[in-house]
Amino acid sequence: MHLGSWMHTGDQMDIFYSTPTDMDLYNKNTEWDLISFTARRQKSHLDTSATTWVDINYDLVIQRKPTYYLMTFVLPCVIITSISIIGIFAPFSDVGDREEKVTMGLTTLLTMAVILTIVTDKMPKSSEGMPLLGRVGATCPWAII
Repeated sequence: MHLGSWMHTGDQMDIFYSTPTDMDLYNKNTEWDLISFTARRQKSHLDTSATTWVDINYDLVIQRKPTYYLMTFVLPCVIITSISIIGIFAPFSDVGDREEKVTMGLTTLLTMAVILTIVTDKMPKSSEGMPLLGRVGATCPWAII
């Protein structure tokens, strides 16, 4: 975050930050970890004039906790894909095992369609572009199986 005055120069208004940054009001989040929160003061000079501008830059580094996505989307997709691959290479005979193989294939296909529907419902809607999870889900080979 970049904070500073657009109207007042460094001679008119000088700003500072408190060291260390007060984190008493910070609430822990279940989806994000706060890695670091630092501040730095910067003085800048314009080439056309001798005025000095003072800015404060806050650097906020956060990291997403991936447990929810791993347990909800990735692990079930790996299990269902493994089952469908096992179903492709499962031996069959003339006794009627072929029907069970088709049933298992259709069940895994239906399960994968339901999980991908849940993934698309949970993804944030954006007109700027496709999120990485959406690009992976649209191009993964097991989405076609």
